Amino acid sequence: MYLDIEDLKKKAPNATTVQDFVTSLKPAEPTVVLRNYNEPTTPPFLESDVKVLDVRKEIQPNPKLGFGTKPNVPGINVYNAIKKALGTGNYLVYMSDGSYTGYTIYELYEYLKNFDSTNLQVWIAEVFDCDDFAQVVQGNTNLFFKGIPLGTLWYGDKAGKWGHAVNIFYSYEQDKVYLIEPQNDVFYEFDQQNWVAWIVML
Repeated sequence: MYLDIEDLKKKAPNATTVQDFVTSLKPAEPTVVLRNYNEPTTPPFLESDVKVLDVRKEIQPNPKLGFGTKPNVPGINVYNAIKKALGTGNYLVYMSDGSYTGYTIYELYEYLKNFDSTNLQVWIAEVFDCDDFAQVVQGNTNLFFKGIPLGTLWYGDKAGKWGHAVNIFYSYEQDKVYLIEPQNDVFYEFDQQNWVAWIVML
């Protein structure tokens, strides 16, 4: 099932197409969004209210699922899971596809732990920092798992002290999205009480 803009508007009245969004911008100059936040001094998932997952213990692989034939996941399912995880608010969700290929959190966990080495890179402010880690993991993972609903999330704390970029993934088995810290491959849940989402790009 392919996601249609009219169907999406039934769930998200503010939804628009990329063409309509671009048309709504000022015609004289490109709209530029510049990062103006400080990165957190410690990874946000270390805060006390954050649910960190031990994927090996908490989520077991389903032997009925293999790497061969994968289910088609309607984009509306992904959107609904994003909204449930991040809450309501004035954040932007950019969905590049109307449907995605279903992969499990266990498959992604095993891939990141055993095949992706982005977490071994050195963090360098303004050169290779949080957004770069997230974008490299997004690219590597999409190359390995075709059509995976994995992207990048930019978010910050509600006090406006810091901002951060991580990966966001929809697991079709749980019908739920999880965050992944690409600097150390930790899976965790979004803390709606203390954080605010800015941009999701899938």
